[in-house]
Amino acid sequence: MKNFKFLFMVISSIMIISCGSDDDAGTVYPITLNFTSVTETFTYYQDGAETAVTDAILTSYNDSAVSLSTAELEAESTGDYFKFLSDTEVELSEGGEVIRTPYVFEDGFLFLGTGQDRLLYGQGDMTKLEYRLSALRTNTGGSSGGYEDEGDIEFFPATFENSVDFHNYTTIEEIQGDEFLLIHNVSLVYE
Repeated sequence: MKNFKFLFMVISSIMIISCGSDDDAGTVYPITLNFTSVTETFTYYQDGAETAVTDAILTSYNDSAVSLSTAELEAESTGDYFKFLSDTEVELSEGGEVIRTPYVFEDGFLFLGTGQDRLLYGQGDMTKLEYRLSALRTNTGGSSGGYEDEGDIEFFPATFENSVDFHNYTTIEEIQGDEFLLIHNVSLVYE
C-alpha cells in the first residue's frame, strides 16, 4: 500500500511539472499567414464636405497614374505569405520571391529587418496582418504608395487631416466647386 501511495505521488508530481512546463513552451512555430484578400475604402471631399464618390470621379481616378487597382494587387499577391519561423525570424514570399529576415512587432506593427534598414511591413499580429497602401487624388494631381517606415504610421489610414501636406486646403470647407480630394485606402490582408 505504501508503494502505491508513493507511486501515485510521483506520477502526480510529474503531471503537475509537465503541465507547468507547457505554459512556458510559448508559441509553436512555424506560423503561416497566407494572402487572403484586398480591402479598400474611398473617402471623397467636395463643396466643403465629405460626400459620396461619383462614378465619374472613380473613372477619372482609375484612369490616373496614381490609382491603386485592387484587381492587380490581388493578382500580384496571390500565393504570397508570411511564415514566422521563430520569435525573431520570418520567411516572406512576395511575387514568387522568398526571403528570410529578422522581424519585430512593436505596438501592433510588423517591422522587417533591423536598425536603419528596417521596413514597416504591416499592422496586426501573428493571426492577421494588413499591408497598407493609399492614394490621394485632387483635381490637379495625386500620389500613391505603401507605408514603409515608422514615420508613416500616423498617416494610415489616410484622412483629410493627415493629407494636408499633399494639398493646399487647411479645412474641408475650402474645397469648393470643381476642386475635390479623393482618398483611397487599401489593405492587403494575410490570415
